[in-house]
Amino acid sequence: MHRTGIEEHYIQKSDGKLRCGYTTGTCAAAASQAAAVMLLSGRSVTNADLVTPAGIRLSLEILAAERTPTSVSCAVRKDAGDDPDITDGMLIFSRVSFRQDGNIRIDGGEGVGRVTRPGMKQPVGSAAINPVPMKMIREQVERVCEDYDCTCGLDVEIYVPGGEEIAGKTFNPRLGITGGISILGTSGIVVPMSEEALIDSIRLEMQILRSEGVRTLILTPGNTGEQFVRDTLQVKPGAEKPGAEAPGSETPGPETPESEEPGAKTPGTEKPVAETPESETPGTEKSGAVVKCSNFVGRSLDLAVELGFSGVLYAAHIGKGIKTAGGIMNTHSSEADCRMELMAAFALRAGASAACARGILESVTTEAALDLMAEEHVLEEGMRLAAAAAAEAMKRRTRGKILTGVILFGETYGELGRSEEADRLLADVSS
Repeated sequence: MHRTGIEEHYIQKSDGKLRCGYTTGTCAAAASQAAAVMLLSGRSVTNADLVTPAGIRLSLEILAAERTPTSVSCAVRKDAGDDPDITDGMLIFSRVSFRQDGNIRIDGGEGVGRVTRPGMKQPVGSAAINPVPMKMIREQVERVCEDYDCTCGLDVEIYVPGGEEIAGKTFNPRLGITGGISILGTSGIVVPMSEEALIDSIRLEMQILRSEGVRTLILTPGNTGEQFVRDTLQVKPGAEKPGAEAPGSETPGPETPESEEPGAKTPGTEKPVAETPESETPGTEKSGAVVKCSNFVGRSLDLAVELGFSGVLYAAHIGKGIKTAGGIMNTHSSEADCRMELMAAFALRAGASAACARGILESVTTEAALDLMAEEHVLEEGMRLAAAAAAEAMKRRTRGKILTGVILFGETYGELGRSEEADRLLADVSS
């Protein structure tokens, strides 16, 4: 593959240099340019040259070219560089054909999603081709038309074989984008920063929910929390949700264990949790707005304030929730891991002995620490104190601008504790 400039374009991170790639939008624009040239000139094209919005000049290899008397289609293979991008290696196709009204019409075909819910950058019913890629595609095709004095007009269809299958592993279904992936990109370049991509994805999902009138959210780190919300709190998420991958971005989210305990499942890699049939809990299941925030509790709270939500209920496994009780707003182990110190502190506050606290500090998992608290009959009070502390930390983060509440749970003990505001927020979620 020919990639002029890409090999030299890196970002520096603490663990070394990471090579950048290019977006599906860049692929679509390059393929459209090449298909238009082949249609209007009759000659073959092996590379498409273009400059991305980030100012990086690329020469991308053209693949799978096919001709008919009235159209040409070809593809560019997506290269994500060192980013863990779920679309890496996919062929992004463009089919360009003649039309007679002088206009350039751009649409999505096979494997490109369709917008079905308001709140996106595209209107309902349109192809999920974001504004910058749409502009890039149009500019490339218009330039070719000018070069070849074409005034008849062209139809441009972007399609992605296998896109519908891949989209099932992204957040597109929960965003109301059906039938395929999104054609994305703002700079034209994929920068290996999946943390920011995931936060952007959380923002987009929250933005859509807010545009639909949702006022109170349930935040949960991942699939285990979502299952607890559905099965124990009896709140059914508004849509089927896949694993914690970056919605509306081209990358799956970073692999962050749900509880950071040995043996914990990684969102996005475990089997989808089956929906509880409504008939099993007649009259008790509510529908609510549930957003997976991964490790980014603080950033998600910031977004909730920014977007005008009135309340957030955080439902978390004790492995992450205990960190929030200590004021830690990024719960990834690389940021902070003082679970046992905090567990011991809340056990002592609840009346545990020094021997119990020492045992907790020597524990490997929070579930083991819960067993020690239960043996000393301080589990209920300790978890009540922890939930209250976590809610207070969230209140400080939001400066009291929204109502915050917490429900903590464990794998063995189920619900462990809830803060004072949790019941009110839980009622607001489904109201």
